[in-house]
Amino acid sequence: MFLFAICFNLTLACFNSYLAVQLGLSRNRLQRLTRTLNRLERCSHRYLNPLPTQGQIAQHSTQILRLKYQRIRRQWLILQKLGLLGQLLLRVSRSPRRVPGILGH
Repeated sequence: MFLFAICFNLTLACFNSYLAVQLGLSRNRLQRLTRTLNRLERCSHRYLNPLPTQGQIAQHSTQILRLKYQRIRRQWLILQKLGLLGQLLLRVSRSPRRVPGILGH
């Protein structure tokens, strides 16, 4: 019985030592991972932090572009109407003028 207790305690001590070594290795891996994640966070913050300002600038530029497009679109519609009016006037001016009742038709 005494020999069994000694063997059991030695086995338990070996298992605990194994777990301590594995925990130490895991701790080292986790420390490296933490350092890597911290570096990644600093880099992403450096590059992504100015984006809201750039996004606002882009949004403002897009709004100006849309307003210019709407103004050009209105001008184009006016030009189309003027073109149609010009074509109508040209057609009317080229057509023979018949005034009913004057020439006896």
